[in-house]
Amino acid sequence: MTDSLAFETILYRQLKSRDAAIYRALWLDALHLAPSSFGSSLEEEQEKEASEFARAIERNAIFGAWNGTRGLVGTVGLSVRAGPKTRHKAVLFRLFVAPDWRAKGIGYALVQQVVHEARSSVEAVQLTVATQNTAAVRLYGTCGFREYGLERRALKVGDDYVDEYLMELTFDDCR
Repeated sequence: MTDSLAFETILYRQLKSRDAAIYRALWLDALHLAPSSFGSSLEEEQEKEASEFARAIERNAIFGAWNGTRGLVGTVGLSVRAGPKTRHKAVLFRLFVAPDWRAKGIGYALVQQVVHEARSSVEAVQLTVATQNTAAVRLYGTCGFREYGLERRALKVGDDYVDEYLMELTFDDCR
């Protein structure tokens, strides 16, 4: 039997503040499904109104993968550091693809959106990823990110600790 999702068209675009409610809903799903993959907790994020998500969208470059029938099926964000000594770097954050849409190239395409956006304005993009999230580690490696460190016990979820790799993609042509 053929997977009908394989024939769905995905559109990629930067989120606008009007997308805040649907972005919030997908983000809460992400935290529910993968609590050890993100620094935020479901409880703290549920307290936030859609207006806080709209402000985050306005401050950062947040990209979405959209399907005509399902709506928003994946997101990723890019935040350029603000300080005068660190604004040559940006942070990739909150990459999430809904479970039914994984293994279809959506995560890769979202990361490429961030890389394209960052290339003209910064020298490097950094991220953290849970060491046990082997699919994400592999994806980032495929996109050119390399490990430069390990933070042991980066997160504590209940009684369990999560180690995170520190990864970076540098744009050599910026040097």
